Amino acid sequence: MYTTGVPKNQTDKKTTELGRFLRQWRLDKNLTVEEAAAQAGFSTKSIWTKIENGQKSIAVETLYALSILTGHTMDDLAAKLGLAIRHSRSSQERSQRINAMADAEQNAAALVDLLPDLTPAQVDVMLSVAEGLRKDQK
Repeated sequence: MYTTGVPKNQTDKKTTELGRFLRQWRLDKNLTVEEAAAQAGFSTKSIWTKIENGQKSIAVETLYALSILTGHTMDDLAAKLGLAIRHSRSSQERSQRINAMADAEQNAAALVDLLPDLTPAQVDVMLSVAEGLRKDQK
């Protein structure tokens, strides 16, 4: 699984920025934690609570679900985590990035499986997050 954010039980300014945004979004919609978590497709309310409190690493798939739920782009949500999104200049460049990620990362199949359902901009967001994570791990 591709994740970004902070280790469990630690907080980070960027992660809490996303948490503050999600808390305010939930309150603006008059949703309980349970309702928001259910609408996001989370198995438990504790996942939502941990994200709001900056104590949960964010999987790319989770970021995508939050994007759909809140109506904000993955670009916007990734920026709240301090991630810069690099948009491919062409479909050829995007394909090269996908192939490079697949060659470099054993678990890239999880990303590739999602690609047919995503727009090119969403693919660029996912690639940018994954590429940023690879740099952080080195």
